[in-house]
Amino acid sequence: MATVNLPFKPKQVTKKLLSSLHERARLVMIKRYGLDKDSERMTLEGIGQDYNITRERVRQIENAAIANIRKSEQFKEENSAFLALESIIKDLGSLVSEEDLLSHLAKDSSTKNHIHFMLTVGYRDWE
Repeated sequence: MATVNLPFKPKQVTKKLLSSLHERARLVMIKRYGLDKDSERMTLEGIGQDYNITRERVRQIENAAIANIRKSEQFKEENSAFLALESIIKDLGSLVSEEDLLSHLAKDSSTKNHIHFMLTVGYRDWE
């Protein structure tokens, strides 16, 4: 499967979406989805140890952050990027493994992490 040219820049979209969050939530999301320079995704446990909180609390922060992003103006402004992802998924038959989809959309792990984050935030019962 050849890599597709996306009509948006995943890292720029992610940066804009994360800008709607308070600092702690933004940092949790960056660590959880590997959105920093080293592209390392961290576990709930690992993030909890960094902040001296439980993994359940990290999960709550993550879920609240996703909900806040979905309600934000930035999310509405980036709707075309989510529509583009939805269209690509439909073109691939609507049922594609995450690994295949990410490989189709990007070559490097950093960009894949940003797209994975966008898919998580933007998912809306795509059919």
